[in-house]
Amino acid sequence: MAGPEEAPVRSFDDVIPGGYRVVVMERGPARIAMATSKFAMTHVFNETMEGRRSSFVRDGYEGKEVVLSEPKTLYFGSALHVKIDARVVALRITDKLKTYTAFGLQKVNRVAT
Repeated sequence: MAGPEEAPVRSFDDVIPGGYRVVVMERGPARIAMATSKFAMTHVFNETMEGRRSSFVRDGYEGKEVVLSEPKTLYFGSALHVKIDARVVALRITDKLKTYTAFGLQKVNRVAT
């Protein structure tokens, strides 16, 4: 069985003309980047997302569910926030954005008391 068909989106310039919509986490670096980058992603944010509650999700898992349930909807965010599975595919977009936002993860070791 073949995986999902990849959307013909190679950059944020393709989003509006292609009839796509984008969702991002309501809090986090992806939203900040879209709102302030001065590139096509900011145009998409200003024209199609700002002030629209349906453009923002709590986390990547909700973003994936929106992508799966709503046609022509794309999620923009870190792959760390969402487990890629056979129902979705990561787009290979040409837009590049430097970000210094990062965080570490550590396993919590609980000691029985």
